[in-house]
Amino acid sequence: MGDQIKLGECLIEHEGDEKYIMVKVTQGEGAPILHLVSMPLAYHSDIAKAYKRRLAGEGKKIEVRGGGILTIDRSKKKIKTYGMSFGFGAPNIDDVRSVLEKNFWGWQLEVTVTSEIRG
Repeated sequence: MGDQIKLGECLIEHEGDEKYIMVKVTQGEGAPILHLVSMPLAYHSDIAKAYKRRLAGEGKKIEVRGGGILTIDRSKKKIKTYGMSFGFGAPNIDDVRSVLEKNFWGWQLEVTVTSEIRG
């Protein structure tokens, strides 16, 4: 985690397979916090817009730091990531793994970043 960003939350609003983004969230002079956000929306940019709107009322700003595809199976406590965002590029795999490990301790995590892009 190169630039002293705190690990934040994971917001996963689906079951199964959807796109996700990694987001640096800032508020005022406070330390930035890294979030993973996955919603059942068509494009990574749609997720970014929705999350930006959600946090704007709290005075928070976001910077997207890549994205990919996330599969979650809550019944098996399993999460898999792969692919990358066409518009935002690939996320830092260590950031993805760290945020997932913090929020889903004890789950089976398969964290990869591949060249697959889903339209």
